[in-house]
Amino acid sequence: MKKSINNRVTRGFASVIAPIMLVLLVFATGCAGSGAGTETGAGTADSSKIADSDPIVIGSKNFSENLIVAEVYALALEDAGYTVERNFALNTDVLHTALINDEIDLYPEYTGTAYLNILKLEPSFDRDEVYNTVKEQYAERFNLNVLETSDVNDTACFILTNERAEELGIRSFADLQKKADQIVRATFLSSGEGSRQEWAEYEKIYGEFKFKDVKSIDPALSYTALDSGEVDLASGLTTAPELFSGKYHILEENVPTYIPYYLVPIVRRAVTDEHPDVADILNGISTRLNNEIIIGLITQTDVDKIEYEDVAKEYFDVNVKR
Repeated sequence: MKKSINNRVTRGFASVIAPIMLVLLVFATGCAGSGAGTETGAGTADSSKIADSDPIVIGSKNFSENLIVAEVYALALEDAGYTVERNFALNTDVLHTALINDEIDLYPEYTGTAYLNILKLEPSFDRDEVYNTVKEQYAERFNLNVLETSDVNDTACFILTNERAEELGIRSFADLQKKADQIVRATFLSSGEGSRQEWAEYEKIYGEFKFKDVKSIDPALSYTALDSGEVDLASGLTTAPELFSGKYHILEENVPTYIPYYLVPIVRRAVTDEHPDVADILNGISTRLNNEIIIGLITQTDVDKIEYEDVAKEYFDVNVKR
């Protein structure tokens, strides 16, 4: 019998913004790289074992992307005959603690979050190294099975409007460093003047960025500030629906500077040992997902204001259902 999470549920914007700020304060790897795999037991669901087993409890974080993916996991497992309970809209620390305390069975996590926030390791610049380290250490330290990564990379990036990038001839960090004196940069820190440390690691690579100005803005207003010309450069996430509009240029890396945050199912090993098909089902979902698909799904929730359950159900019915 599983324990209950009780009152440790923590909701809110902090679960989204903390990984963003960590990426901006500590540089790390680029988004490129080949997918990392994992060996999982093949097999078909044993209906008698499913009938006798406890419900599978799925957790999620409190933002659209994670909620949608967790709901797709739930629908796929229910389609395979499992009873599923949902404990959604939690933060990273609560989810991880609940997982290792057998209060939930699985949830969608990000390799960068696991590597930096949970394992508290120094940044790595390689997708496979981050994934393999997380997989090995989660197995050894927590008895958790890190399954196959999707191609959803929800990492930080720096953005200009296409118009401004073309006007100044800025495509990469190296270009930006040379023309920083023409750029007003947005920061999420309370004091623009005190935000130089935010770029300290970039300056080790490219040299000093002597920006024309640095303005503190609300993260939610990044794209509005870019569109109005209030700022020239802002930060965001690579799965933001706004980037799908074609209006913006993501600053290119001359050397890796973005941490890999690939979406991956993390499951209690006891669950995958008893039900190997659970790993197969979740891995099958991961192989279908990439940034273009997830941006389309997030657009439905965050722009079109469709409930995440309905978005997940439509995606599941069309793309996953057996």
